[in-house]
Amino acid sequence: MTSDKAAFLRCEYRENPIGIDAPSPCLSWQMESTRQGAMQSAYQIEVSTEETFGALCWDSGRVQSFETLGIPYGGAALSARTPYFWRVRLWNEENECSGWSQARFETGFLGSPWTSRWIGARDEEESCHYYRREFSVRGGLRAARLYITACGLYEAHINGRKVGRDHLTPGWTSYGDHLQYQSYDVTELLGEGENALGAILGDGWYKGPYTWDKKRELYGHKRALRCQVHLWYQDGREEIVSSDERWRYRRGPILSSQLYDGEIYDARLELPGWDKPGLSGAGWSPVRVLSPQVGELVSTLCAPVRAQRELRVQKILRTPNGDRVLDLGQNMVGWPRIRVQGRKGELVFLRLVETLGPDGNAYPYNLRSAKQELQYILKGEGVEIFEPHFTFSGFRYIQVVAWPGEPNEDSVLGVAAHSGMEQTIELRSGNPLIERLYKNILWGQRGNFIEVPLDCPQRDERFGWTGDAQIFARTASFNFDCFLFYEKWLRGVRADQFSNGAVPFVVPNILPRDWDLASAGPESTSAAWGDCVTICPWVLYTAYGDRRILEENYGAMKRYVGYMRAESPNGLWEGGSQLGDWVALDAKPGDYIGATDPLYTATAFYAVSTRIVAKVARLLGRQADAQEYEALYGAVRAAFRARFVRDGEVSEETQTAQVLALVFGLVEDSERPAAVRKLAELIERKGGHLDTGFVGAPYICFALSENGRADLAYELLFKEDFPSWLYQVRKGATTVWEHWDGIMEDGSFWSDEMNSFNHYSYGSIGEWIYRVAAGIDCDAEEAGGYRDIRLHPVPDRRLSELCCRYRTPRGTLESGWRMEGDKVEYQFTIPPNTTAILTLRAGEGARVSAPQNARALGSSGGEARYLLAPGCYRFTVK
Repeated sequence: MTSDKAAFLRCEYRENPIGIDAPSPCLSWQMESTRQGAMQSAYQIEVSTEETFGALCWDSGRVQSFETLGIPYGGAALSARTPYFWRVRLWNEENECSGWSQARFETGFLGSPWTSRWIGARDEEESCHYYRREFSVRGGLRAARLYITACGLYEAHINGRKVGRDHLTPGWTSYGDHLQYQSYDVTELLGEGENALGAILGDGWYKGPYTWDKKRELYGHKRALRCQVHLWYQDGREEIVSSDERWRYRRGPILSSQLYDGEIYDARLELPGWDKPGLSGAGWSPVRVLSPQVGELVSTLCAPVRAQRELRVQKILRTPNGDRVLDLGQNMVGWPRIRVQGRKGELVFLRLVETLGPDGNAYPYNLRSAKQELQYILKGEGVEIFEPHFTFSGFRYIQVVAWPGEPNEDSVLGVAAHSGMEQTIELRSGNPLIERLYKNILWGQRGNFIEVPLDCPQRDERFGWTGDAQIFARTASFNFDCFLFYEKWLRGVRADQFSNGAVPFVVPNILPRDWDLASAGPESTSAAWGDCVTICPWVLYTAYGDRRILEENYGAMKRYVGYMRAESPNGLWEGGSQLGDWVALDAKPGDYIGATDPLYTATAFYAVSTRIVAKVARLLGRQADAQEYEALYGAVRAAFRARFVRDGEVSEETQTAQVLALVFGLVEDSERPAAVRKLAELIERKGGHLDTGFVGAPYICFALSENGRADLAYELLFKEDFPSWLYQVRKGATTVWEHWDGIMEDGSFWSDEMNSFNHYSYGSIGEWIYRVAAGIDCDAEEAGGYRDIRLHPVPDRRLSELCCRYRTPRGTLESGWRMEGDKVEYQFTIPPNTTAILTLRAGEGARVSAPQNARALGSSGGEARYLLAPGCYRFTVK
């Protein structure tokens, strides 16, 4: 038996999950080995309802395959609300068998009916209602589960304790299509005898004020709760405690809790023992049974929002206007936790802002109508600790409007939260500004991945803008394991896709039908925004290697291309509500749309999406579709070239135009030198700076480095004056800004109406740092998920060193280099069960010192290529 083994076992990309609703859940693992060249040649999976595996639901038998990702369960139909145990063993390349590695999963409802009813208050008001019911538990309890959801947001309690660590549940989805429920193991919270189950309901996205005009009741008029506790006993009996007309409710201390405005909490109105058994029913009213119009109840599609870390106050400031302001040192997203002592009725009033203004005072103006406030009225009983329930804010600074006495550094903590995703990238560099930029990109993703990929987390917006989500998708998939996060959001994209195939600008789609930028009508979209439905699935397949993301979205991808096709009779996409190169610096004064012709950007993305659909069709074995979309791509590309390429040059003289032509393959190889020369010339005209917006910025460094000008790409990266990525860092940014000049050189600010200081789109430069500077890539045409790794690092003396550790779905990959004089030292770690092709830059006269376990593939064009098996390697080029 070999010491190799299967590790990092996951079911539906989760560790030992409860509440799986997939009828054939996908099982995954990583091969773990300390041996050089370790490869999996076969595997076997067993699934059972018994931990001893006495009776099997499925035995895959020995399967000759190196695959470890997304293996679908293939046994008898799974039962609802049932625990299953699964184990896997593997054979290595020497045909040696490993021991078994074991994990578990538990199913949810699997489409079976709920016995509970929707319940709610008889009087709907701004304050949050508290709900409760008592029930008995017999002796011999074996297991208990709580299944719960709400129209609005809920917080569940059992016997005086909050259930789980999740916040803002059941989350935000396209509620008319599907509503999530959560599953919790509550066995340890229950005791023999009387028990109490309680819940607090808030408005949330369902009915609270949202959108720019703070429109209420976007999805429904009444908050509602639905839950059931399943009790399984040692004697085999099952009991169910459901939400029904026997529940009671009353008003509590939460006077208001809204996503934009914050929370008002009066501790004098607290309900001692409300979530414990034995409480008197005085003051509690009977609920009413409701019938809200919501879609299918589905188990949690990705990990909910959770508190991830706590930030201490770094400074207490006294601003010029006399305010006390607490500085957390980091622009973050979450909420404050306060610790206060005072007399009954005294007030804590905090206002949360991202930055200080040019005058040094707290700056709330870029929040627009969002208040981001916390008010807490003390009950006067010693030290009181409080954090809000149904809100989140984007902030670094806490303006203390009112506080009993004086707050100190321990009075407030910043609780940073985001949807559950594990960080998968670690970067170390020889340049502190680059390391700060990397951290800013991470913080931007943390703060904006709150249920959906938000554009910003602070002002009266916080929408799932489709353009931002696709622009950042590849960087996001390097930074965090966000497969489930994007898969959940893409289900909403499919749900909200218009009947004509157009994809909304935001998902969930809550924009008013008369939105002013929807110039072509309410069921229209823009290039780069609508293309999220093609680009995001392809990026996820590339990063995670699971074809199901392509299968799930293939129909929507085709419908979107069909929409563009219908609006492009001559091959040029002349329709849509085009946003062009949004907030580019070459825009006309007073306009947000850059100088690149929107017809140009629209047709370029039309070509890209069509090409993606053709590739996906090939991967999924839909050959007729592949031929159709390949032909369509050829026609669109030809139409683009006929309109925009003249005498071998791109006619549009903007940086973004040259960039898209180069990166999207819209110029011939013979025309590339002219396009990259023109791009370099346009950069030089701007004093060596970029002037691209959301559409051009993600690709500009790729356009240069892929065409022999990595030196110029690095120059853009290292610029510290406006406009540049490091300009923001030099100005003290701790997240990525919406505008290149959110704060200008003279300290003045961009317009209040649209000036987010936490807007991850320009953080897409992270992809270039990871894929080009560090050289981490994969061949998705053959297989996604880094089975076939491509390493092609591009060192630069100005950086001196760079090292990235990336936890791929198949194991941890490392790529690093260090420059000393005329020598470059490289180090690489290739995870088990993968292979890598390494390309090193080795100019004329350079000598490459390679380890013996690296297989040389030859040299040409100043590059040396090697085949690397799993293991560790060091190279030197001198």
